[in-house]
Amino acid sequence: MFVKDESVERPAQVERRSGGDRRQVFRGGRRAADLARAAAAAGVLPLAVVASLAVPGAQAPQSRTPRDTSAPTGRKAVPRTPPAAPSDSAGSTPAPAPAPVPEPAPVNLPRMRFGVPVDALAATGSRGVDMNFGVFWTGAWTQKHGWGYAEENLEAARRQGITPVVHWWYWGDDISPACVERGCDDKRQGVWKDRATWYRMTRELAGTIRETMGGAETIVIVETEFNKGGIEGYEPFDGYLLDQIVELRRVPGVKVVVGFGNWGLNNWPRFNRAAAAADYVGTQLLRSSVRDAATYQQAVDTLVSGAAHLRNTFRKPSLVIDLALSSYPSATYEAHQAAVVTELFSRLGELKSLGVTGIVWRAMADDPAFDTSNYHGVAERHWGFIRADGSAKPALRPFIDGIRREGLN
Repeated sequence: MFVKDESVERPAQVERRSGGDRRQVFRGGRRAADLARAAAAAGVLPLAVVASLAVPGAQAPQSRTPRDTSAPTGRKAVPRTPPAAPSDSAGSTPAPAPAPVPEPAPVNLPRMRFGVPVDALAATGSRGVDMNFGVFWTGAWTQKHGWGYAEENLEAARRQGITPVVHWWYWGDDISPACVERGCDDKRQGVWKDRATWYRMTRELAGTIRETMGGAETIVIVETEFNKGGIEGYEPFDGYLLDQIVELRRVPGVKVVVGFGNWGLNNWPRFNRAAAAADYVGTQLLRSSVRDAATYQQAVDTLVSGAAHLRNTFRKPSLVIDLALSSYPSATYEAHQAAVVTELFSRLGELKSLGVTGIVWRAMADDPAFDTSNYHGVAERHWGFIRADGSAKPALRPFIDGIRREGLN
């Protein structure tokens, strides 16, 4: 357990602005597979246990001994309509009719990029679908287990010629102004969190990427869905995020995302300095019958609205950083999941026109070991397009077909 560093200089007290946050319970968490693999990389869990948590058909990453980190661990040009010809005041000779204005050429937007977890790349590849991104998470468990798991995933992505996307989720669901300023216990991971450790571990993450990726593109999402627990109205956190972005962008090839939870949109402009320094802004969307039965089938509308707000607020390219649609209960929600996925791919043009450049999916396969104390409860075990027994859900076909069509455009 880390000990709170009382020597860290704390900023002057800043008046907190009130603002309701509907996210008052533990909501994100990580898959049991992520945590188990991090533990296995540190030699805590046998690899046989980890293999049982892998995506059906995927290969588990190789284990390696981690370093000890317990110590210092724009708008497009729009053709203008020609001005009207001045009238002939004498009226002796009528003015010639103006030449017809040709229709502007259609704008070819870049192809959307897609990603799934690194350990799901085999599952998509075996179905003839190549991904652009391989995703994995780091967080407070890295404080315990070291950077071995991150190194393995970075290396796996580099070997396959894809871009790793790292969720750097240090504060997680413990985040609050009090926790950030004074430190707090992470009861799930059994570690002490504070700003000094956050800054140190960001430097360590930067070093790990530098050593592993050799300048190849790597995307880091700094504190995914941080805008909760009172932080959404706490402007000093904008400066703290900026510090992490500056540190990470010193590494060749690294691009950084400021990723908002898709709520409280009016508070997003508070984090304008961090957004200005980042390469992308982002938002996410998780939908389930447990929390979102009334709005589940409007998920694409919510994504489009969030993307429009990002563009209008920050004028930067964006990513959908964490997208998941639970199929629980399967009798009705497998069909709902498939319908929303189908609609999403039919509306990619809208998202691209709003500056969205990529979509990262949380899961390809269901995880029967996922902790049900997370925000969406038992629905968290059913994010995938593949059931735990390896069989395909109805949503898998529109998912695969949609990515293939986009790749051909």
